Amino acid sequence: MNKLFQLRRRTAAGRGTAAGRATVGDHSRSGYPHKLRGKVLWITSVLAIVASLVYPAWSLGAAAAGSDQAFARALQGIRAQALGSGPGLSLYVAQEGALLRSARQVSGKFAPNPEGLEDILDPSLLAILPAEKFRELFREYYLKHGRAVSVFLASKENEFLGSAVLSFERGVFIKITLQVSPRTGKITGLRLGEPVRSYGSIQGVVDEMKKFPGSAGLSLTWLGPASEVLYYLNPDAALALGSTFKLYILALLVEDRRPWDEVLRIREDLKSLPSGKLQAWPAGSPITVHTLASLMISISDNTATDHLLDYVGRHRVEAMLWKLGNRNFYRSIPFLSTLEMFKLKSRPEFMRRYLEADEAGKRGILGELKTLGREGLGWSKPTAVDSIEWFASPSDLCRLMDHFHVSGRYEEALKIMAINPGLDVPREIFPYAGYKGGSEPGVINMTWLLRSKGPQAFCLSAGWNNSSAALDDERFVGLMQALIYHLASEVGREH
Repeated sequence: MNKLFQLRRRTAAGRGTAAGRATVGDHSRSGYPHKLRGKVLWITSVLAIVASLVYPAWSLGAAAAGSDQAFARALQGIRAQALGSGPGLSLYVAQEGALLRSARQVSGKFAPNPEGLEDILDPSLLAILPAEKFRELFREYYLKHGRAVSVFLASKENEFLGSAVLSFERGVFIKITLQVSPRTGKITGLRLGEPVRSYGSIQGVVDEMKKFPGSAGLSLTWLGPASEVLYYLNPDAALALGSTFKLYILALLVEDRRPWDEVLRIREDLKSLPSGKLQAWPAGSPITVHTLASLMISISDNTATDHLLDYVGRHRVEAMLWKLGNRNFYRSIPFLSTLEMFKLKSRPEFMRRYLEADEAGKRGILGELKTLGREGLGWSKPTAVDSIEWFASPSDLCRLMDHFHVSGRYEEALKIMAINPGLDVPREIFPYAGYKGGSEPGVINMTWLLRSKGPQAFCLSAGWNNSSAALDDERFVGLMQALIYHLASEVGREH
């Protein structure tokens, strides 16, 4: 079997290249499901609807969308290596059903003069919005985005209700939701989502990240017996994680075989600040380890985090970082609680002393912080993001995701990671998506474990730090959504 040399995508900042000064931050806004904002069109046979749709002006700036053929060939090689080869080998891509057929039909209607709409749209739908209005709609999309050049099935509620993602020649993805009549095979419901800039390819996304001020890093890695990096940017550069550090606490719960059903009590001294909701619970409230872990990962509950850190032990986490693949572990010692982070960054005198102290001195200062209240904590601009934080590189986090993926004892932890997938992950391609993210002023990180219907699994970890200015979080999130769509398109490509 050929070696997977085709998988390598070396950027100008290759393996081992310094990413500059790390500036990633905190946890206060992490863990929420990022929503890509925009208007949508929902047309159904049971809802009245406006006669036309006009999207706000949208700047395209990307090159024409196209598929990365070399990457497609590399993925084909992965499939062959993972599945074997020979007569009768069947990949997991399903035969075209009603939803994908209808999505392909819709994709062909983005044209100067859309024809044949009556052949694909159910009469019940056309009774609400006439064919001529649909023609105007498809023509408007065509004028803005060009023709649809590819389509893949993204999700499926059942055989007749689901979604697909279309790629357009002027560099955007658009997600459509479809409902198909089991009786006529025609479309009875259609939703057109907002455009997501595609940047042309995965490499285009990586190239865009090179333009970020500050420090940025990314690793897209195929996880397997011989894991291979598919694309990367500064993969070994240590970046501040924000709340993504909470994955290490989750891993330690498994490594130390802590019982998920053990009941702890909410303690006043372990209450932190939002994100989260447990800070509002009465002290003494009973709560299981499993619920604490679920809140810590899915909504990035800081109070849940600090209770679990106290439960497993700070020194135990510090001792396990290397085993869990973190080659930058020393940057995170002492391993802070979220409340300690808030207090240090909000109290300039304590922060100054902490930065000047050695490890023993730092631990002593953390003891002093226990006497300080929670009033007046918080900050609005990048603060000590390269020194008071939790640190890991994209490669470190992909090693951690590989540990989650291959260990036979992480089943419950994987379920917890899947509660909140972070972004729109096409479940027909990746039925499993585990996620944790983190952000604070000057810091953002997003990390996924993605498993396909076949034996393939991928880690996508990306971070951006800037110690001198706030980040454009929406730009970063949009890049990650585009990358996930590109990866789904390639993995789900029919051969």
